[in-house]
Amino acid sequence: MVIFMAKEKVDKEKEELRTQLARALADYANLSRRVEEEKKTVIKFANVVLVAKFLEVLDALEAAQKIIQSEGLAFVIEKFRAVIASEGIKEIPTLGQKFDPHKHEAIDTTAGNEDGKIGEVIEKGYELDGKVIRPVRVKVTKKSQGKDNG
Repeated sequence: MVIFMAKEKVDKEKEELRTQLARALADYANLSRRVEEEKKTVIKFANVVLVAKFLEVLDALEAAQKIIQSEGLAFVIEKFRAVIASEGIKEIPTLGQKFDPHKHEAIDTTAGNEDGKIGEVIEKGYELDGKVIRPVRVKVTKKSQGKDNG
């Protein structure tokens, strides 16, 4: 009887150890997966600083293109845009939209038919995975008030 109880106790302890081992392995697998995802996120957003600097170069190329009107420069600009698009970077759509302080930076106001719409884009803005890398610098419309004639 004592041997039977001791064997039962050993079997129970073995099962508990198996369960603990299975949990530990599952926890380790989850941790490894989470660390790998975080590593990818850190790498992706660490590059945002570098990309923001390159966006300034793109702005300069686009400004030069307005003056020069060169096919070669247009080709370079399109290649540049293709590269940043391949990294998931998108231009924030703006004109005619309502001002959003999360995506837009108001620089000035301009006359318009409606308050709070984007009237003019001063500098393009970009986002990566829905997170703003650089806000769009804009002029926001302000409805003109008619003057009273006393």
